[in-house]
Amino acid sequence: MTYIETIEAALPLFDLFAFVFGACVGSFLNVVIWRLPRRESLISPPSHCPQCDRRLRPWENIPILAWLWLRARCAGCGNRISVRYPLVEAFAAAVFLLLWRRIWNHDLPLTALAPAFFLAATVIAAGVIDAEHRIIPDRLTGTALLAALAFAGLWPESRLGGAEAVFNLFAQNLLGWIPSLPATPWPAFNQRIEVWLETLFAVVGVALPLLALRQIGRLLWGRVGYAPAAGKNLLQVTPEAILLNGQPIADGEGTTARTTGSRTFQVRHLELATAPGTDAPEPPAAKLETQAQRLKISGQAIRIDNHRMSRHQLKRLVAEVVEWTAPREVLGLGDIKLLAVIGGFVGLAAALDIVFLSSLLGVTVGGILLAMQKSHRNWTLPYAPYIAFATLVWLLSGTGPLALWQVFR
Repeated sequence: MTYIETIEAALPLFDLFAFVFGACVGSFLNVVIWRLPRRESLISPPSHCPQCDRRLRPWENIPILAWLWLRARCAGCGNRISVRYPLVEAFAAAVFLLLWRRIWNHDLPLTALAPAFFLAATVIAAGVIDAEHRIIPDRLTGTALLAALAFAGLWPESRLGGAEAVFNLFAQNLLGWIPSLPATPWPAFNQRIEVWLETLFAVVGVALPLLALRQIGRLLWGRVGYAPAAGKNLLQVTPEAILLNGQPIADGEGTTARTTGSRTFQVRHLELATAPGTDAPEPPAAKLETQAQRLKISGQAIRIDNHRMSRHQLKRLVAEVVEWTAPREVLGLGDIKLLAVIGGFVGLAAALDIVFLSSLLGVTVGGILLAMQKSHRNWTLPYAPYIAFATLVWLLSGTGPLALWQVFR
């Protein structure tokens, strides 16, 4: 019996392994989804209930089954366990099974499994985190970028996208004036260098146009203003968050304004105290009740009228908001980083397919949600879930269109 025949005979076992492995990865993704936005370690402490801090027993970490066995409640405190946990685990398991089947059925290198699994896990985590918190952590995209470069250097034959015609043209023609590096006597090493440079080129080639689009959007649409509803104007600022009525300020309350840019508030009744032990100057005195103060927050920098300080120096800042403005952007910086990382895995041409499909999905679903807002509460979905869906479609079809039926062909 040949090697191929042996694997064909044991194919159901490999299918089961891919499914179980995907479920285990999904269980880890739940940890990533919970801890990364809160800037917590992924290693310590071990898995525990976020409500009562009770450490989970080994059998309580079994993907999907533990949630069903516990009837969606913590065995310690009895609080409900979100349905997101088994859904992420089951979804990751199904995706990993389909990826394995596609790579095997289409005679792709088995080494392509590693980058395919890694990219799928990355976009699943990014999509869920962005949907819940309106952010894509740099630790997630940074780790994925390093992984893309590592895969390109270790297993150049595992590259998910094909050779880049644009890169070849750039290397052969536009860089002709740069002295060529001497060829090494090791062809495999030459291939690794070439694929590694191609990967880096795809990352930059995706990021630069999107950054330009982001800047054009800022110039065209500028800033957007908000007037809080009566009784819903309490602003609280801490080193970790900006809260309006106890809730983090997200995408401009349903608009395209992002949390990454500066915000300018007109406030009254401002109360400010600095943290002990800091070298912050004395805070400015509050104005009369009828006068408003200008409060500008940009990252960790705070400016109150002409007074500057850092959010790290704060102990308390509470104010009543009269109105505020935020930047209006067509694309968030986290989305650009995620798309650039995807380009590193799949190549420039495939990344453009993913940008097109995700934009089409965003416009379609966004239009439906906008129409539903006439009779339902204001609810929006950020861009990363669309990017994640489009990336998974490309991974499972290899061409971009919805050709998932080819996976088991």
